[in-house]
Amino acid sequence: ATLPATPTASPLPIVVAPGATPAPPGTAQAVERAYLHYWDVYTNALYTLDTSHLAEVMSGTELDGRRQQIDELRSQNRAANIVVEHHYEIVLLGPSKAGVEDHYVNKSYTIDATSKRPLQSPGAGETEDVAFQFELVDGSWKVVSSSQVTR
Repeated sequence: ATLPATPTASPLPIVVAPGATPAPPGTAQAVERAYLHYWDVYTNALYTLDTSHLAEVMSGTELDGRRQQIDELRSQNRAANIVVEHHYEIVLLGPSKAGVEDHYVNKSYTIDATSKRPLQSPGAGETEDVAFQFELVDGSWKVVSSSQVTR
């Protein structure tokens, strides 16, 4: 599986939402690790069609929607090879809520679920703007929802 590209080492872009309760030190870094791990697990699930690890990185409507998406791919004997280049910032909303706004380049494509042969050419690199909402669930940061952002 092709894993998402790790962002180049640069200062972590962090925004603190106006009026947000201060988050403990290290929260932004914990959310960033959780976000990149979310992509690793999600990418693997789309490639293998195995949803068993999704609950480690997501819950709520995000988990339900991603399971449904993978079930639909499985019913079509398709999978996906996810290739994205992230450009994100962390938005701290409080000690147990955060967001990630990602303006990523998507070059993902569908593959045959069994042979893993491409069913389409790699994506041309469309830019997508997606906001991910995180909550601290039982001591772990998890994506609870995501939505397209229109600019």
